[in-house]
Amino acid sequence: MCGGVVLWIVGLCVAAWAGQTAGNLYVWGSLIGGGVWLWGRYAPERQARARQTASRERSRIETEVREWERGGLERPEESSGLRPAPATVEPAGSGLEAIRFVRTELPSRPALDLPDPEQARRLCTEVVTGLVRSLAREAEAHAEALRPLAAGGGRRPGRYRARNGYDWGPVEEGFRLRPEAAQTLYRVLAWAGARTELLSVLHPRAAAETDRVQERGATLRRWRTGGDTVSEPPGTPVRPAGQWEGFLRGLREELLTAARGLRALPPFPAPPRLSPVGSARLRENMTTEVLGPRIAEYVDRHARRLATTPHGGFTMAPQDWSTAGRLLQGFVTDAVPDGFRSTTEGFEAVGSWGPDAVVPEVRSRMHRVHVTFGLHYLVEVLRFMPQYAENSGENGQGSRINIGVINIANSLKIINSNMAAVMQRGDTQAAEAVNALTAAVQADPDLAQEDRADHLENVVDVAAAVADPDADGNRRRGRNALAALSAAAGASSQITQVINEWQHVFGSLLR
Repeated sequence: MCGGVVLWIVGLCVAAWAGQTAGNLYVWGSLIGGGVWLWGRYAPERQARARQTASRERSRIETEVREWERGGLERPEESSGLRPAPATVEPAGSGLEAIRFVRTELPSRPALDLPDPEQARRLCTEVVTGLVRSLAREAEAHAEALRPLAAGGGRRPGRYRARNGYDWGPVEEGFRLRPEAAQTLYRVLAWAGARTELLSVLHPRAAAETDRVQERGATLRRWRTGGDTVSEPPGTPVRPAGQWEGFLRGLREELLTAARGLRALPPFPAPPRLSPVGSARLRENMTTEVLGPRIAEYVDRHARRLATTPHGGFTMAPQDWSTAGRLLQGFVTDAVPDGFRSTTEGFEAVGSWGPDAVVPEVRSRMHRVHVTFGLHYLVEVLRFMPQYAENSGENGQGSRINIGVINIANSLKIINSNMAAVMQRGDTQAAEAVNALTAAVQADPDLAQEDRADHLENVVDVAAAVADPDADGNRRRGRNALAALSAAAGASSQITQVINEWQHVFGSLLR
């Protein structure tokens, strides 16, 4: 350092002796050289300060981004809680006329009054077709509500950042929807979701039309939570100029396309009238003498409920429907229970409709229609019972020529006798619980015949306790029998599932 100063002074003296011009050049050159040297000398410090400044700026931006993101997440989704009005039919009253009852003859049993199945099929077509027409009108109304928004109305300025690689870009100006415009948008998306869910199982072709509208909501969710952009809260996502208009024009066109597609659909085809196959056989642990009366009792009970329940009411719960399915598990031929499921496949869809999905009269009508289909299928099963007996090798008294099966049949007779007494006193729920347990034991594919006979003897004790719990020892034997069934059955077996499903009934009767 000292040597450099001495050299600079010597150079200055030489430049002064040489003249003014050389001296000026020397001075300016020295100043420039010194500046360059100082710039290089403090470059690391400058770079460190620049890194600190950049880091602080990144931290500030990240903090701002997190606050914007949190503000967007903490704000309730604008569509939450929005539900469209319950769907109805168009024209009003389509398919809602009263279902008439017809006298139905049963083999070797008293005739029953059952709903007319052909009228039920016609009404099913009219109701679902009327629902589809109503959905088309609703889609057109929503498209009309979006018209001013698709033309650029309902916007207000906002700020957003877009991700640029790993970092966030600068704050940019864009547009978001005004609150009232956002509500219009979210009502459309809520409508599309509800109507798609309404018809997804019952009428998939109609549901596909509204599902395309619902899929537009994925773009909105990506704008909100996709991570590529973040908007200054509150409100809908802020997008560059023109993007909201393009999105809303596309959504409006999807609505109009859905309306055209719904109107172009042919009338809804009612489920075909299926008959059970006559070549079916029963399982080894089942006889027509046992199964026939149980199916007949089920049909009679639910036919009476249909006849006495006021218009607009409901007669069967999903639990009742599953009981019918378990009755048909007495067949080794899968075509019989499979035909029942095919005939009544819309029942579960209708059963899942909440009170806010469709107007009550439509919901009740579709419920009754599918109950009618199921009961008539079971009547056809009863008509084939003599042929099933022959196919299954039963003798003239309805019993298999097999000692093990005869023992099982005797247990079933005792159970049925006790349940008849329970039904006479009006305790249908207790009878259904025991019948469900009996059906589960009979249908369990993992039980050997000897084990099945032992299990049914336990069910006999349960049935006796339910029929007369106060008789000497009945309640205790019933509790022990139920415990034995639970212990012998696996956690995932049908028997355990039925015991758990009906625990509220068994527990109250056998405690």
